[in-house]
Amino acid sequence: MAPRFRQNSSEAPSPVAAAPRTAEGLPLKHHLCRMRLLALAALVLLTTACSLPQLAYNNADWLLLERIDDFVELTLEQRAKLSDALEVRLESHRTQELPDIAEALDRAANLLRQGLDLEGARWLVDAGQDLARQTVRDVLPDLARTLAGLDREQRRYLRQRLAESISDMRHRYDVDRPLETRVEGRIERTVEYLEELVGELSDDQRALVAQYVGRMPDSAGAWIAYLKARHAKLLERLERGDPVQAISARLRDSFVDMLDIPPPLKAMRDQRIPLIARMLLAVDATLDSAQRAHAVERFESLRDDVLALIAEANG
Repeated sequence: MAPRFRQNSSEAPSPVAAAPRTAEGLPLKHHLCRMRLLALAALVLLTTACSLPQLAYNNADWLLLERIDDFVELTLEQRAKLSDALEVRLESHRTQELPDIAEALDRAANLLRQGLDLEGARWLVDAGQDLARQTVRDVLPDLARTLAGLDREQRRYLRQRLAESISDMRHRYDVDRPLETRVEGRIERTVEYLEELVGELSDDQRALVAQYVGRMPDSAGAWIAYLKARHAKLLERLERGDPVQAISARLRDSFVDMLDIPPPLKAMRDQRIPLIARMLLAVDATLDSAQRAHAVERFESLRDDVLALIAEANG
């Protein structure tokens, strides 16, 4: 869906209103795209290298949070303030966190070049989680400030878009279909994600993926119910006008650190993580030279994108 925005009643219509710009002349969408690159750089270890759909929807609203421009009808003033805040945050990321992300991507490329062991496979999973959490945690104050300033109509639209996102996830992950169908869907999506990393899988490799995915807990419905509940709690805070600090804390505790995750769901997540690492290890052992080169290039390319942002800051 294309991003939407509203004009304040005091703002005169403008033919360029659809592309508000910051003081340095860059459109808000430019800053959001750059923030997404930061999030992608951290999440790529999670949503590409070890990308099982369960982990993708587990963290779906991390991406939702930094995609606020697509989920809220912001006024021109709100967009300008958010853009300026993101630019400041980008400068901090360039000097403090981007080197860590680039180093992690480089390590991932080297691990895949040499061939994984179990420790390396588990690192791919854990590093992606840690970097993603830190990246999103740092932008929460800016996002919370924007969310706290939404009016009633904006909150209504946000509620609608969040509900649509839940409905989309239920459809994508076959929540309302038989278990056998859900497992088949998870296998196909996992194969697709892995093929983005290494290229086309052989029949034997697909069978190997199916073996591991079939052993993982069927938690899609529970995860999506959890996401729906934490969306509802966030919307409740917005409706009652909680202060920015309280909203930021709620985003951190629930959306990033997941302190409110139900124990049965946490147990399923903890069961899944080692299986993901072992699946990566097993698939890695079967890669041919072309597949391994494809995977290495995938990480090196993203590493180079991150290094370019660092050079931009130092230039």
